[in-house]
Amino acid sequence: MKVGISGHQELGAPAVKNWVRSQMEDELRRTIFDVGISSLADGADQMFAEVILSLGKLLEIVIPCRGYESAFAHPEAARRFRKLRLRAVKSHMLDYSRPSEEAFYQAGRYIVDDCELMFFVWNGKPAQGRGGTADIVDYARRVGREFVWINPIKAKLSNDRHT
Repeated sequence: MKVGISGHQELGAPAVKNWVRSQMEDELRRTIFDVGISSLADGADQMFAEVILSLGKLLEIVIPCRGYESAFAHPEAARRFRKLRLRAVKSHMLDYSRPSEEAFYQAGRYIVDDCELMFFVWNGKPAQGRGGTADIVDYARRVGREFVWINPIKAKLSNDRHT
């Protein structure tokens, strides 16, 4: 079985990132799968790829466009992208000449179509631009794709209860 990811790039404070990673690891450990697929965007997508590899599973990637690396706002995210890309067993390049909302949307759709189970790291809010996580959740629902929803807002609520 193949699992895919779509998630927010900005996850917030380190405690939220740690909570999301922990939820992801727990869910993936309970799931029987061989391959994870990601577009390696900053944030949840790269985290998912790292967890997939740490579990000894195979990583496939979808590159939304030529020049994709120029879309990374942070040099560290671009470095992680290059490192993870080298560890992928398979790479799919979409036919877009440059980064765009449409390229990102189509990459998300490709991932949904190519897997049996999606993981969404999503705050439940509408997308801020075409191709955002909410758009991919909507597409997955329309095609009947099963998914796991990890809501980073729950991390803050959980942390607030412990303070």
